[in-house]
Amino acid sequence: MNQHHPPSRRKTILAVAVTVWVAIAVGLVFFAKTSVEGTRIEYQIESSDVRADQIVSAVERRLNGFFDGAKEIRVIEDGRKLQIDLETTDSAQLDAIATLLHHEGHLRFLALAQPGRHDAVIDAASAQIDSGDRSLEVRDASDALVGRWALIDQSIDPMTGWPKPKIEPQGLILRDFKTGALVDLASSLQTSEGQVDVGQWMFDNNVTGLEALAIVEPDVQLDGDSLSFAAITEDANGQLAVSLEFTTQGSTALETLTKRYVPVGQRQTRLGIIFDDVLITAPKILQPIRKQAVITGDFEKAEVQTIIAVLKAGRLPIELPEQPVRREPVTLTKPLLQWPL
Repeated sequence: MNQHHPPSRRKTILAVAVTVWVAIAVGLVFFAKTSVEGTRIEYQIESSDVRADQIVSAVERRLNGFFDGAKEIRVIEDGRKLQIDLETTDSAQLDAIATLLHHEGHLRFLALAQPGRHDAVIDAASAQIDSGDRSLEVRDASDALVGRWALIDQSIDPMTGWPKPKIEPQGLILRDFKTGALVDLASSLQTSEGQVDVGQWMFDNNVTGLEALAIVEPDVQLDGDSLSFAAITEDANGQLAVSLEFTTQGSTALETLTKRYVPVGQRQTRLGIIFDDVLITAPKILQPIRKQAVITGDFEKAEVQTIIAVLKAGRLPIELPEQPVRREPVTLTKPLLQWPL
């Protein structure tokens, strides 16, 4: 005797079968691999106690959000080399990644030295230079850390070829980046023919960069660890800027520092915002600042993206050189399909 399934049941069985086959087909496609062209970069790294998985994890965090392509990161040769395979052959992108990985990721907020207010620190810096010591840290006679030199960020003027400091250097305590000699900018710019441009003076005197003296406050710790949030934003003029929000401890430290330097009469102090020993901006402190701040300056988009990526990912457990020791083509494998994040 033949058994016949009701039409509704046959439809159900058919629907289940189709669903299973579709799921199998999608699974096969999803787990399928494809080959893509990329670049392998290798860094020579110093032997340390840092585990390979810690290095790989930190580098991956640094790259995430900045680079969306496939990547494979490994430590090889008994911890002596870092090898990174990236799904890109674009030279500009690879240069940006090298810059990103080279950054230590140390953000500092320090008041910039003023004559009449920080004479003891200025004298200590001068004595250190006279002794032939050109280190970034400035220590007093008791070996206490009291100051720090920071290189003023600059670009090149496309019209003249002169250096173009991104921070107004006049009024700051300065030294020549190359020679370490103190620079009296006010008198240097004044010639028999009148006032000359800072960039022209630097070009004419072979000054490749200027460093500004900042004050280390022993009772105020304010750095990248004081941040709870960082993002790209725009200033009032529509220029790119970095928006920062501070932790509770960071807010207290920022308020303490900026209260200390509120204007007195005509005297105003500038707050140096220093990223990996480069002074990226130096606004005047006009009132106490607490929870939030916006870093404005003459920023390129790639520069702001790098700052944000580094601040979000934190510092690397190892120091990487400015450029990898090797770049070469490589073929990577990646899933044919990926779920959107």
